[in-house]
Amino acid sequence: MVEKMKSCTDLVEIHQIADYEYYQFEGKLLKYVKEVELNIQRIKETCDVSAVTLLPEDPEFSQRFVNLYWRIINNQPITSSEIEVSDSESFICTEEMTSDQKTLQCQECEKVTHHKCVSKWLKINRSCPNCREKMLDPEEFPNLGQ
Repeated sequence: MVEKMKSCTDLVEIHQIADYEYYQFEGKLLKYVKEVELNIQRIKETCDVSAVTLLPEDPEFSQRFVNLYWRIINNQPITSSEIEVSDSESFICTEEMTSDQKTLQCQECEKVTHHKCVSKWLKINRSCPNCREKMLDPEEFPNLGQ
């Protein structure tokens, strides 16, 4: 699905969305398969199904991605608003942010994202995922001047 989508357009933004969606799906699938394997192992060891844990959500592509996929496959025009992430969506996971969720804002570009998403990113990259300016997780590197 991802490769088909990418083969139908030369837009770099669409390729990035497709790649990101693939990696998210792959991560969810690996987590799901691991839990299934653990449950099978538990049953083999104990012969007791009460030791089985609930499975994570079924791995699936986001609705936003699926809608975009069908628009591209059907040669429908794509608007910039369909490609861009809205201000109420986390820049990394593209899920809606709610007021009860912890967020982090870049001091340079002022993009806001879920703290849990950007924290994982910052452990590897040490820069804003949007503007690429230097950025550190304030919980990992607190400001000692205050």
